[in-house]
Amino acid sequence: MSAVKFLIFNAIIVTVLVAFFLSGKNKKLKPAKLNLKKANFTPVTDVDINDEEELNVYFMHNGYMWDAFDIIGVPAGAPMSDVEMAYLKSRMRIDDESKEILEMAYSAIIEKEGQGS
Repeated sequence: MSAVKFLIFNAIIVTVLVAFFLSGKNKKLKPAKLNLKKANFTPVTDVDINDEEELNVYFMHNGYMWDAFDIIGVPAGAPMSDVEMAYLKSRMRIDDESKEILEMAYSAIIEKEGQGS
């Protein structure tokens, strides 16, 4: 096949494909219809989402809401042993100005743990 025939053949194929895709754009799609009268539909009623326990502990400091676990540096809901260890390590590393928010975060976690137990 010569180069000219190859180019003509490719031009025809590209033209057909472009025409095919452009013709499909003009068609309006019908929205899907919901079948709400299906006989075997049963709503779930035995799940109570209100039984979930909130793992995060929030407190206010300088007009902002903070997550106590984020301040101390442990994941939300971490065991108290991990919280205490991270608190003691953080307390040794930070300056005196930042200790106030760290103390507030730790006391908020202890307060919540006291209420939950």
